[in-house]
Amino acid sequence: VNGTFACHSPALLQRDLKGTMGFSGFVLSDWGASHGADAIDKGLDQEMPGVLEPGTPAIDVLVDHFSDAALASREASASAAALRVLTSVYRLRLDEDTSDGCVPPACRPERASSQTSDAHAALARRAAAEATV
Repeated sequence: VNGTFACHSPALLQRDLKGTMGFSGFVLSDWGASHGADAIDKGLDQEMPGVLEPGTPAIDVLVDHFSDAALASREASASAAALRVLTSVYRLRLDEDTSDGCVPPACRPERASSQTSDAHAALARRAAAEATV
């Protein structure tokens, strides 16, 4: 976005999305789209798949990105991001065991059912229309 990676754009994430539009959810990067730990300071709340880089032992990456000095400078950003992510977890009750018996692999019939019926397509269109601002 105007020469800045979207995951690192405070104008897009903080000013526009969270400020002007009042978005109260959390911002998750696309897979591998973040380009550094400083994205959290710019408005990104969760990075996918994390800070692990191909061919680099995970612990080395974590030590580099999350040293005491780096964490101290990002404490407020990290706390705000954690609050947004955990708020979503609790609002959606993802912390509760709501198992209805459909726990993989036990829900093969549900997973194998057709999700491309006319009824599903109509529901998807209605959801998309209602979600459009």
